[in-house]
Amino acid sequence: MKKILVSLFCVATILTFAACGSSPVDSALEKIDASISKIESNKNMTKAELKVIAQEMEEPLDLLNRTLEEEEVSTLDRLKIIGKVTEWVALMANAGIEAVGDEPGKELKETGFTENEE
Repeated sequence: MKKILVSLFCVATILTFAACGSSPVDSALEKIDASISKIESNKNMTKAELKVIAQEMEEPLDLLNRTLEEEEVSTLDRLKIIGKVTEWVALMANAGIEAVGDEPGKELKETGFTENEE
């Protein structure tokens, strides 16, 4: 009887770990999805907000990069990672361009530099 209970407990524990646990890659991809939806929902983000998002994503992106370098995932998962990261980078770049606007041009004009001067 005792052996049966111990066996059932071990099986229940293993099933719980398998059902509840997710891989670090899956959690990193979920964080990227959340970041993508945040960027898409707020089109007029400031530079400070974009910096916060970039800082939040450093750890998941490092994890995914190491995973790809060490070839720890299947080809299908590699394609999924590359697709999600590419989408995130494109959205961040577009949001960054919109947030910066004409600031670099303004800074250049303030320095007094003109194209005619040599």
